[in-house]
Amino acid sequence: METTQILDLEILENPLAEIVTSVVSAMLRSEAFPMPLLLAENPLQAAVYVTGPWCGGVLMECDGETAKNFCSRLMRIPRPASVDADVLDSLGELASMIGGNLKSMLPPGCVLSLPLVNDGSGPELRMGSKVETSRSFDGPEGPFLVTLFQATLVEIEPDGGSHFPR
Repeated sequence: METTQILDLEILENPLAEIVTSVVSAMLRSEAFPMPLLLAENPLQAAVYVTGPWCGGVLMECDGETAKNFCSRLMRIPRPASVDADVLDSLGELASMIGGNLKSMLPPGCVLSLPLVNDGSGPELRMGSKVETSRSFDGPEGPFLVTLFQATLVEIEPDGGSHFPR
């Protein structure tokens, strides 16, 4: 079995920032500015995974207040009082939009998963062995972190499919 392509993620770091600011502008009608790396405690997380000739994904993390602000802007509704299904769906949609825009820069044949969302109470959404680059952003809705990762332990099947070894 062959393994997936390994990309130099540093060359995607600037396009990742451009994709994030573009998605925030288009979907939220707002702004996002790169800032020094930040890590929220018990963050809400949304991830989309990519399989095919390249395997990895995008992980978006923020605190509950930022996620509620995202939800309000994305759905054009009053800001939710608590982290509910709409808030988690909004975070998943943003991660999916970022991942979809990134997918256009990856080798042909890559497939994007549906978003997985963690409300902060479960285990972190992470992948096994990976190389990653993280960028923090801030804007009117609050700070958030976007991480791009690639799997280094993925096998390609003869039919072109891929899987993570067990």
